[in-house]
Amino acid sequence: MPRKIKLDEPVVNQTVETELSDSNYSESIKKSTCPKDDLLTYSEILKATLAQYPSKMLFSIKDSANALSVSPEFIRKKISDGFIKSVSLGDRKMISINELAKIIYQGV
Repeated sequence: MPRKIKLDEPVVNQTVETELSDSNYSESIKKSTCPKDDLLTYSEILKATLAQYPSKMLFSIKDSANALSVSPEFIRKKISDGFIKSVSLGDRKMISINELAKIIYQGV
């Protein structure tokens, strides 16, 4: 027999009072949470990636998956779907460090 779960009633029209009423504080919050200020540029991501892997220009599928914290199957699927560009070296697919930086910057 399935259980019935009773949810609490949603709170409607309830105001929350804050102790801080300083207008300068609210302006500084608006300025610091602007998403454009917090984002890294592609060149900054590429520099950080190059600094982290100074001797590598091409990554295997396994190394790419480790660098991006995803599974190798995910990388293989995105390569076959055309979302990730790869270079063939013999029978191996390799991903450039620029492509990794692009994936970090834009996503897949």
